[in-house]
Amino acid sequence: MVYEACGEILVDEPRLVEKMRVIEDESLDEVKRLVLPLAYGQVPTRTKVVGRGKQARTIAEPNDPVDVARVQVVAAKRLVEVSESRRKLYGMDAPQKVALTDPTGERRYGELTDDELTRLLQQKVALLGAGQ
Repeated sequence: MVYEACGEILVDEPRLVEKMRVIEDESLDEVKRLVLPLAYGQVPTRTKVVGRGKQARTIAEPNDPVDVARVQVVAAKRLVEVSESRRKLYGMDAPQKVALTDPTGERRYGELTDDELTRLLQQKVALLGAGQ
């Protein structure tokens, strides 16, 4: 029963992945739709209520240019993040090569010098000889 369910999931995996990709792409579109106007400085104005009772009214306050600039910077960063997410989602960036190295970064991790390899082999031979 479990094997059959797993088999169905594996058979459907490409379709499931594509569905998830479409859903994620739509989410990124929504974020972009909300953030893009902010990046262009279309920041909603602040409002405040003045007066009391029947005399109360709401007025719009002009936006501080510094606040608008801050919002634009944050919005631009979010747009870059959306772009990066979309590129990853569709595999558009070149694969990154990861190579494990020693702490100095000069030698591949696990790669031994000739001296280290000779010493290690000598220790193994000594252990084998001691066991006989």
